[in-house]
Amino acid sequence: MILPSLPSLTIAALLATAVSFAQPVPGPNTIKNPQRYFQGIDQRAVGLLDKGELSNLMTNYGIIADFHLGTPALHWPRNGTDVQHYGFGVDLILIADGYVVSSIYDPSSASLDFGWEAAEGNWFNANRTPGNTAGDGVTAFLAFSDIRETWPVENGTSFWPGWYRQNLDNPGYYVDGEFVSDRDVYGRLRDDYGMGLTVEQTASLTAGLTARTSSSSASG
Repeated sequence: MILPSLPSLTIAALLATAVSFAQPVPGPNTIKNPQRYFQGIDQRAVGLLDKGELSNLMTNYGIIADFHLGTPALHWPRNGTDVQHYGFGVDLILIADGYVVSSIYDPSSASLDFGWEAAEGNWFNANRTPGNTAGDGVTAFLAFSDIRETWPVENGTSFWPGWYRQNLDNPGYYVDGEFVSDRDVYGRLRDDYGMGLTVEQTASLTAGLTARTSSSSASG
């Protein structure tokens, strides 16, 4: 598949990982106030990157890591204690046309400021089950490459909505069916000011951002 040109911003950060042959299951994770988290927005979801020494719970609306919202929040090392979380408000910030676009989760605030929001579309499995929701059983998971139950469904068939790995021997093309890492996470977000901004989020225990989100987590 050829790599299309997209008017989107992509931010990626590689996170080290370690090999695992067990049946893929999400690790411990917590959304601390799911009712406040959703605020009537059905498209919000989270991606769990927990295949390596660094683990993190990211969102599809601009918050990359926030201990006040949920855990793990840049938790390191893998066997570290509950106090070893280092993400206390990491979000995507972009300045455009006089606006500062960012998403801030402040539990002390009566109204939350979300400059990025989940984009509408069929990007993950909206039919929630115990296998495709976070620890609260309510918050949807974004599409995880290693857990097919999280993939969106179209005409009765689940499909991977994100990118496959690039073909290093043929730059600009993808290798269909091969992922970047042991867990790639995909989603989409948009700006909430009507500017038409999209950010492509890619995590692979790789992490990244966009109004189309793609993330990966590798074991090795």
